[in-house]
Amino acid sequence: MQIPDVNLDTITDAAARHLIGQLLNLIETLAAENQALCVENQQLRDELARLKGGSGKPSVKPPTDSLPTRAMAAAIREVYGQNPIVYPTMAGTGPMYSVCEALGKLVGEVILAARGLQL
Repeated sequence: MQIPDVNLDTITDAAARHLIGQLLNLIETLAAENQALCVENQQLRDELARLKGGSGKPSVKPPTDSLPTRAMAAAIREVYGQNPIVYPTMAGTGPMYSVCEALGKLVGEVILAARGLQL
């Protein structure tokens, strides 16, 4: 959740300024707690799946020359006319799954957004 920058000094009413400051702090705190709980929830889901004989979220790194990676790169070149930057460890080693789930985005959308592009 992105909280817009608010210059509290522009609010002339002292009580309103104080209240808005407290509310913004509360929003930041709750957003951070929510993110931590989402990560913990995913870890618990993965553990439950393993205990039931399945597997949790995979933690393997796909090779950068894999068919899905090449297909995505080709699609990005075709649509945007630019070569994508491929990070070989991005989705498997970082919190991309949790970040993308929290944002409601696909990994590809997040990668493109980091480059100033969008689907």
